[in-house]
Amino acid sequence: MPFCVNVETRRLEPPASSRTSAFEIVIQQEASSPDTVDGWRLLCSGTPSPALTSLQLELGRLGFTGLDTISSPRVAFNIWQSEESHPRALNSFGSSIEAVAPVGMMVRARAARFVLISLLLLISAGSCEIKVVGNMAVVANPIGHIGTPDTQLFADIANLWCGTQKLGEHVNVEYGEFTRLKDGKVFEGHVQTGKVYLEVGRAPVSVAGKYRCEVRTVEKKIYSGNLIIYLPPVLTFDKPIKAREVNDSRPPQVIGVERRGLEGETLTLECPVISYPEPMVRWEKDNTTIVPSNTTTYDGNNLVLSPLSEEHIGMYRCIADNSFPLFVDGPSMPHQLYYDQFVKIL
Repeated sequence: MPFCVNVETRRLEPPASSRTSAFEIVIQQEASSPDTVDGWRLLCSGTPSPALTSLQLELGRLGFTGLDTISSPRVAFNIWQSEESHPRALNSFGSSIEAVAPVGMMVRARAARFVLISLLLLISAGSCEIKVVGNMAVVANPIGHIGTPDTQLFADIANLWCGTQKLGEHVNVEYGEFTRLKDGKVFEGHVQTGKVYLEVGRAPVSVAGKYRCEVRTVEKKIYSGNLIIYLPPVLTFDKPIKAREVNDSRPPQVIGVERRGLEGETLTLECPVISYPEPMVRWEKDNTTIVPSNTTTYDGNNLVLSPLSEEHIGMYRCIADNSFPLFVDGPSMPHQLYYDQFVKIL
């Protein structure tokens, strides 16, 4: 079973006459760790500077002091190396532990230069950090794909929740809130069974996006993590419009009204699509991808036909797509929407 350790270092002050650089390293098992330490395995590795190409610093008989019994949860020792020292054989104590904590050490070379060598103290242990957990990604299931000022578009969305864990064990929280990052709006959650929840349910599709969950544990410590509400592409018009959705179409297909214009005029075909992540939009005419030209150009997600001519007559399709996983750490899945409009010259 995993356990936690803390590693601290303190530079020692050698006697004034000494030409030795020394550090004390203290390894302390956390009191909350579920297991006792059966043994320590101490190793060292480093990357010497060019001035020390022949020197490989190792732990061993370089100066251990105050070493407790091997089964103790606390091990303290001093480490030193003088300019006359050479690498020694590696000493190891116990065998059951592994984790990595960087330790910096100043070492005096034969040329009396101080060089910083990066040391790795390898101790077998679990992570001591608190981890934020929850349903980090949920999918908004839209009820239809057409929204207007008169008919707001809604989606069914699972409630958000988050909590904390340490070494895989649940840690109770006493307060939590959720911040919608796109507008900074804060929603206070409710705490139940040591976790914090945000009730969403049936809500406007505009609530989709990234959220930050911030919780306070019963130990009065604050932790945060990100959550995402994914949304497949839908259409939201800023004015009333006549459009219909094709039943049971996959991908979803919306057919708009026939667009008409006089020859020589400018006609803009809109595709007011929203989704999270942001959609990619492309246009086709009569099932052929549109290449921008002097008379057909993109304006964001919209298509501008100007000046109108006979060559513009036909069926236009806006294709909006994004992709996201349907569950945490799952494969990213594509999601599309078709919006068709026929153009006619008067």
